[in-house]
Amino acid sequence: MNHLKKSDESHALFRSTWRLLYVNQRKFDYWIEQDKFSIQEKRLLNAFKQHKKNKKEEALELLKAKIPNDSFLEGVRLYLIGLIYNQHGHYFYAIENLKLGMNIFRSLQDTPFLLNSLFLIAVAYGNRRELPLLAQTLDEIRDYKLETKAQEVQFIYAEMIYHVLMNNKQAVEATFEKAERLNVPEYDPYRPYFLVQKFMFHAYQEEFVACDKVLDVYKTLAGNLVKVNYSYMRTLLDHIHKGSALYIYPQDYKGFPELQQQLEVIKYLSEGQFDLAEKTWQKLAHHNPQLYGPHFHFKGEFNLFSQCLRLYRPQVTEFNFDQIDFQKLSSPIDKLIFLLIKVPKPFPAADLIKLIWNEEISEKNLARLRTIVSRYNRKETRKIVSIRGSYQFEMQKKHTA
Repeated sequence: MNHLKKSDESHALFRSTWRLLYVNQRKFDYWIEQDKFSIQEKRLLNAFKQHKKNKKEEALELLKAKIPNDSFLEGVRLYLIGLIYNQHGHYFYAIENLKLGMNIFRSLQDTPFLLNSLFLIAVAYGNRRELPLLAQTLDEIRDYKLETKAQEVQFIYAEMIYHVLMNNKQAVEATFEKAERLNVPEYDPYRPYFLVQKFMFHAYQEEFVACDKVLDVYKTLAGNLVKVNYSYMRTLLDHIHKGSALYIYPQDYKGFPELQQQLEVIKYLSEGQFDLAEKTWQKLAHHNPQLYGPHFHFKGEFNLFSQCLRLYRPQVTEFNFDQIDFQKLSSPIDKLIFLLIKVPKPFPAADLIKLIWNEEISEKNLARLRTIVSRYNRKETRKIVSIRGSYQFEMQKKHTA
């Protein structure tokens, strides 16, 4: 592959101010208040600032107008839209805008912003649990030389998401420790995200003592988002692990109504108040239909919220996934991995055969299924196992401390 060259230093002050976010947010805030930027540059920087405050609508309002007279700034606009959509669970639109921005940065030979886009699209694929596309994006990133610590941190984070999805405990721990050892200012803004990934991994393994330890570290970090996330994760963890009642205080979630409403859905379901749960779910679905489907079907990443939904609404189908993305896959092994990632519980052999080959179960097709499982297991450390006629990824040994 032909490596892109660094773009010229057009918008030099804009670029240097943008980079401040990774090392000095106070200085970043100071510079965007200065009268040294074009109207379009200032609009983009302010949108970035609104995003950091979790003000989705305010940020998107600043990004509505296209910038036809400046390709670089238009690419940044699309990147920011992707950033915001990914943060709020609109993964399809996030990826769509990020790809448009990437095309612009490629044409400009702008490696720094192209890498920014690749890092973020890797995260979006991870959020959609699209492991093959995430792996493909990581390979594409490896084709470039990472020239800053911020880029190194972002790449390690994308790798950690991959290892979490692969259910590889050793790799998750090693990647986290690798990030911690960096000991650079650029890591600080990302540390909460690394800890959340680690928390989610332990939650999936039902290693609740380990979850507690991660939260003890997480709560020491600064920032309003950290405070809100801690309250949210602690409430759900104690509910699942200890059977604690769900106490929801609106002041704890000021500015974050989605998290409050998620908690309310679980509270109502746990109390058998299905009408109230449905009304609250409809509020969530109104703002984000991509994430909240009918009948309490949550389409986001595996987390404590989805665990609680499955606990109280077991009748909700576990086999909902993006059929369009599935049909793009041609290899039976890729289809098998896609399905096992999308469905974290044992997947019946008959359903796998129907979805992979569109045929009914038979001895011949069972043999075909066993063959591709065997091929996969010979190459990968994360094994696929058969349990009473169903298939799933092997659960690693749980630790209680």
